[in-house]
Amino acid sequence: LILLDLMLPDGLGIPFLRSRRARDDTTPVIILTALDQIAERIDGLNAGADDYLVKPFDLTELSARIGSVARRYSGNPNPLVRIGPFEIDLAVRSIRRDGRAIPLTAREWVLFEAFLARPNQVLSKAQLEERLWSFDAEIESNAIEVCVSRLRRKLDHAVIETVRG
Repeated sequence: LILLDLMLPDGLGIPFLRSRRARDDTTPVIILTALDQIAERIDGLNAGADDYLVKPFDLTELSARIGSVARRYSGNPNPLVRIGPFEIDLAVRSIRRDGRAIPLTAREWVLFEAFLARPNQVLSKAQLEERLWSFDAEIESNAIEVCVSRLRRKLDHAVIETVRG
């Protein structure tokens, strides 16, 4: 995803976007700008932007728009996903099982999203660590195992399978 400010020092935000689209670059783009005239919004969207957000904006709105664009690109525009007994609302980051809410911590949610994005695929410990922590964070050797164990306990032990080695 590209967050593109049209007020770049060289002033070439729209031409930059048009050149990417001319090269068949399908990377999602959200324009973030102080330019708020209707003609400017139309120009940005017609140049190939997926969304347009005028400054100042609330970070939660930006997060929601990023999620919306990501869902469209993943082929599922609906934030509500049903898998077996689980009902997952990606927009509000909630999970229900048989109608009962399952509260997850922020790290458990990130881990759950990683598994949800790649069903039936093996994710390495390094891939999960990359999702959960910044590159300079000090990580205990069993931190992933602890997070996965807590997530299993909340969801169901059979939902997440560990593959050793």
